Amino acid sequence: MESLVPKSLATPFHQLGQADFAEIVQLRDHVLASLPHPDCYVSGPDEDAVIQAHLGQAGVTFGARIGSRLIAYAALSLDIDDAHLDPEFHHAIVARSVNGDLARDRCAVLAVAMVHADFRGRHLHREAIRRRLQFARANGRSDIVAMVSPHNAPCLHNLVAEGFRVQDVIGFPDGRERYFLRGNPA
Repeated sequence: MESLVPKSLATPFHQLGQADFAEIVQLRDHVLASLPHPDCYVSGPDEDAVIQAHLGQAGVTFGARIGSRLIAYAALSLDIDDAHLDPEFHHAIVARSVNGDLARDRCAVLAVAMVHADFRGRHLHREAIRRRLQFARANGRSDIVAMVSPHNAPCLHNLVAEGFRVQDVIGFPDGRERYFLRGNPA
């Protein structure tokens, strides 16, 4: 499928590495400060570890740039045990694998995705979803899941537009809720 991102806007999503860590952290901090609702993304106890885990250990991270400026990034978890997922999300995946609803060895998670506030509304998130799905499927992952806040309507809209469906609502001890979504196999 053709990219929705205008060719003049950004380079295609490409895999990031350890050398990009500081730039990812800087973009993450900017995005978190500009979210329209505090529950759109709630930081875990060690967000830097989440980024590090997705730069090789437990998954991959893709980024889009304008020139040399990182304007979006998105992580894909391939090893759910080392990805620093929220405990409730991790439990939901494990429970589904135990009851046979999800093949854990073929599971990938669309983890964090961030788009700089100045570049929202330009289909970068949709393109990031597609890039991660392509990579996951090319690496034998057919069970693709995601978790999103009910307050993050743009993210939910983009996931549904790319074939994901809400399977469950996961409650957190602090009262937050997250939709558990599953993608259609390719």
